[in-house]
Amino acid sequence: MKLTCLPEKLNEGLATVGRVVAPRSTLPVLGNVLLQTDGGQLRLAATNLELTVICWVGAKVEEEGAITLPARLLQDYVGLLTAGEQLDFELKGKKAHLSCGRFEANISGIDAEEFPAIPSVSGGTSLKLAAPKLKEAIA
Repeated sequence: MKLTCLPEKLNEGLATVGRVVAPRSTLPVLGNVLLQTDGGQLRLAATNLELTVICWVGAKVEEEGAITLPARLLQDYVGLLTAGEQLDFELKGKKAHLSCGRFEANISGIDAEEFPAIPSVSGGTSLKLAAPKLKEAIA
């Protein structure tokens, strides 16, 4: 996997999916976030086996691939990066190499195949509702 994205967009996505990451779990992969290329975008997913959150981040994908990386470590690192610069992400085996400006990091991960299967929802009734309307209805 090889891609380029903006660190502020990746940080927003990690903040979104990071809310369901289990801080302590019997399965180490539940403390990770799944990073997977999907149709020219980066797909982020996290689960605690009861709830799964998926978020897409715009990215320039050069090579397809997938890996799981420690959610807190990745979010802390990406949060330190300078906004507006390009973040280069390259997968080398089970390690991700991230570089942005003068910063570089290598983060070890777990194979994406070990991440729990994400159930798909099909059929049934669906409803689309704008976020502000939902917020107003809840209030």
